[in-house]
Amino acid sequence: MEPTTEINPVVRKIEEMAKAIYAGILAALMTLGGILVGDATWDDITSGQWTAVAVAALLGLGGTWAIPNRPPAAAAPPTPTQLPTR
Repeated sequence: MEPTTEINPVVRKIEEMAKAIYAGILAALMTLGGILVGDATWDDITSGQWTAVAVAALLGLGGTWAIPNRPPAAAAPPTPTQLPTR
């Protein structure tokens, strides 16, 4: 009897979403970094700026999630040096 290597469905879903989650967190942190320049503190952030952080996070997450990954079997197009010669 061969051992099974099935992946838990929850772990599989997290693996599929990892790139999108990372992109959403990175977009939010980059927006916060732009807001907190100079002498700005956490208390200086307005509700409009928090909204901008949330929108950036959602766009980063949703935009990355919506773009499908290239299947692993798909190869890149050949470069001119890889083209067959006659």
